[in-house]
Amino acid sequence: MQKKTNILIIDDNIDLSQNLNDVLTEIGYKAVVALDGKSAINLCRKKDFDLALVDMKLPDMDGLDLIEKLLEILPELEYIIITAYGTLESAKKATGFKKIVAYELKPLDIDHLLVLIHQVIERKKAEKILIKTKEQYRLLVEQTGQMMYDYNILTGEINWSGDIATITGYTYEEFSKINISVWEKMIHPEDRKSALESLDKAKNNSSAYHVEYRFKQKSREYLYIEDNGLFITDKNGNAIQMLGIMKDITERKQAEEALQESEQRFRILLENVPTVAVQGYNTDGDIHYWNKANESIYGYKAEEAIGKNLIDLIIPPEMKEDVRKIIRHGAKIGEMPPAAEMTLIRKDGKPVTVFSSHAVVQQSGKEPELFCIDVDLTERKQAEEELAKYREHLEELVQERTKELEEKNEKLAQFNKLFVDREFRIKELKDKVKELEKKVSG
Repeated sequence: MQKKTNILIIDDNIDLSQNLNDVLTEIGYKAVVALDGKSAINLCRKKDFDLALVDMKLPDMDGLDLIEKLLEILPELEYIIITAYGTLESAKKATGFKKIVAYELKPLDIDHLLVLIHQVIERKKAEKILIKTKEQYRLLVEQTGQMMYDYNILTGEINWSGDIATITGYTYEEFSKINISVWEKMIHPEDRKSALESLDKAKNNSSAYHVEYRFKQKSREYLYIEDNGLFITDKNGNAIQMLGIMKDITERKQAEEALQESEQRFRILLENVPTVAVQGYNTDGDIHYWNKANESIYGYKAEEAIGKNLIDLIIPPEMKEDVRKIIRHGAKIGEMPPAAEMTLIRKDGKPVTVFSSHAVVQQSGKEPELFCIDVDLTERKQAEEELAKYREHLEELVQERTKELEEKNEKLAQFNKLFVDREFRIKELKDKVKELEKKVSG
């Protein structure tokens, strides 16, 4: 249930006070009447009010004197002066009170007064919502490890809040002394010029401020900050206030630097491997990366290949349509066919055999990138061909040797047969001689 707005009517004119009470109650406000200053003070000690209508001339005290006393009790209470004795002097005196929001002369224009009351009450409601929202936002910023600032451009002062101690190493009391001049000096010298130039440009254009820079902590070490701010302008369009958030992005920057170093090492490695060609291209086959090994394998220099179409440069005519389909399908599903041996075309029209692998790189919010890694198999193919020739030659030699051995074995067998026959005949002759000798001696 929405809380009713409490309005205190302080006027010794009973008829007017009652009339105002009835009108305000009828339209939904909760009104209370005090006929003198003392009664008003007692009521404010017991109850919280959103707005007070105060007569300048009360039986027991001056209306402005009463307001001074009430401000000590309810510092946020605002006032509309209602008086039949308005003078330039009293009006000037009333403007010295920040909580006096209007100065109305009697006889009152009730309709105008009601509009004025409605405006004041709605503004106060909006301010309460804003204060609550700011506090919730401050807590959110603090819980997420960020700092929030409110920079008064006219004075150079900055109101800080959020997780100050974690980010800067300073206490809130210490860091609350940091104004715009000190903030500038805490930016790393190498980042200061660009950060301040971006600030001036955003301020002059009343545009968003977004910059990353290194910021000095209490320990005198630097951390990386992401600073996002916006400007509030006056009726003439001049920036008078800046609201923003500072976030520690040191871990992210260190990870980015490590990744950049890794990518640089990998790029240097790719550029210096003579037999591994790497091509980067989009889903249409348009080339955006071409390492040095491509020059020796395919004959095209980087400046000749980048911007051209991969299919037009190195794919044989009979394979072009199939390769286009493979690229588009692979980009769509995020996966390319397995690595395989392929015969492609050099700049001079000669075929070149490579072992080709493919990969799809997908980044959020960007079109897929495709990479092809080709290993030159020319030397291996030449070696395989030489080896095949050597094996063929070796087989021929083996066959020749085998034939020679067979022929020699055959001749040896014939010789052995002749030798055995001769030995047998000699033995027969010897036996016959012995028989003849026996007959002669007998």
